[in-house]
Amino acid sequence: MTANISKHIKVGIIGSAGIARGLYKIVSRQKNMLVSAIFVRDFVDIYRFKQQKDIITKSPDDLMEMSDIVLLASEDADFDDKIIKLAFENQLSVIVMSPNNLT
Repeated sequence: MTANISKHIKVGIIGSAGIARGLYKIVSRQKNMLVSAIFVRDFVDIYRFKQQKDIITKSPDDLMEMSDIVLLASEDADFDDKIIKLAFENQLSVIVMSPNNLT
């Protein structure tokens, strides 16, 4: 007899508040995915995610530890480069939503 165990893909989201909120809504509707962490850099973004405060982190390292994959939608090319390198160091895949910002 085979056990029916479904494994959720743990998705970490990094990005500007509007895009990150949209990604949160899309991912949270998927049956095989869950948002494991949302990285925010400032207080305004924290306020916009007040209903998800249990998964908010101000540490990219924490997000990497809690995620299987990273969705990156930032508007800061230098920051994006650092996050992508950190994800690769943690052997995580990254989906970049803002390719024009990569250097």
